[in-house]
Amino acid sequence: MAFLAWNVRGLNKDARIKEVKTLLAAKRIEIFGLNETKIKKQRQDEVREKFGGNWEIHTNVDEVQDPNETETGNSIWLGWENSIWEGEIISKSKQHIHCKLRNLGGLKIYFTTIYGKNRKAVRELLWDKIREIKVNMDSLPWIISGDFNEIRYQTEREGQGDDEDDSRKFNELIDNLDLIEMGTTGGDFTWTNCSNRGNLVRSKIDRTGTFTNEEWKMKWPVTIVEFYKGGTSDHVAQLIKIGREGKQKAFQSF
Repeated sequence: MAFLAWNVRGLNKDARIKEVKTLLAAKRIEIFGLNETKIKKQRQDEVREKFGGNWEIHTNVDEVQDPNETETGNSIWLGWENSIWEGEIISKSKQHIHCKLRNLGGLKIYFTTIYGKNRKAVRELLWDKIREIKVNMDSLPWIISGDFNEIRYQTEREGQGDDEDDSRKFNELIDNLDLIEMGTTGGDFTWTNCSNRGNLVRSKIDRTGTFTNEEWKMKWPVTIVEFYKGGTSDHVAQLIKIGREGKQKAFQSF
């Protein structure tokens, strides 16, 4: 199995849609979460049709269409291959979509895609929402992935400092929920400001694609996230590869 998590920084142009579709096909992606699509409500059906295939796609566009917000088009898209998976959306907010999925083989999972806002106070509302999601779940495997807009350690950012208190709260969230971060390949950073003027900033804010719980680790011990840098976004795409056997780097320990 393979899943995708990517802050695409816009899906309004045909070239970017083609880029995403090509990656979905080439990597045989079955489930995806896309952030910062910049697709407003009046265009979502048009863009959804361009994906073609058997994709069932859900968005949180209604949650982000707030005239008092500056990020009204920065909706999340969550999709699954409906010839392989069937699912239901459980909850949405401006910063997440959470669903329950079942595939043809009977595997049941939870999948949550995340887009943490830049503002600290708003982002902390997301931490509360994640805790609420966890409380209301049963023991099925859970993948939570996306752009958290937060680092865990100071070494995960170069060129700019970060508030250590923010990182502490993020780590408390991870520890309190007993989440396990998947191992990664493809570099140490997931975002860059792409500056060539001597003020380059790089950070690891797309949290390795997923966190996963002990149930998932037992069922799929060989799970790896590849940071794919072939796209035009300033964020890497996160390819989540899932299997039972192999020589891939598995889960990190803390």
